[in-house]
Amino acid sequence: MTLLNFTYKTLKYYRNEIRGNENISRKEASLKMTRNMLLAQKVNSEGYYGQLYKYGALWFIVKDSRIVWMRNRSSRPFGWKKDKEKYRQLNEELNITY
Repeated sequence: MTLLNFTYKTLKYYRNEIRGNENISRKEASLKMTRNMLLAQKVNSEGYYGQLYKYGALWFIVKDSRIVWMRNRSSRPFGWKKDKEKYRQLNEELNITY
């Protein structure tokens, strides 16, 4: 599985704007965002410069396995629910601990 990478700006945004991630390492952030991408709603990205994903209120754009844009506190996609079982499985597979 290919892990997502961050630009300098998106990692800084992630650390500052996503609650509980102020001191997260780049590696752990990559693991968590890879998991989130696999759980996210992949939406039509026409007009964007990468693939847009919506993980609840967190929206982000991935281009060439790199997160190039992200915004938190966006509107939640209609009907989106986090798959708790798949979330648990991905945590185990990616060795994500809290």
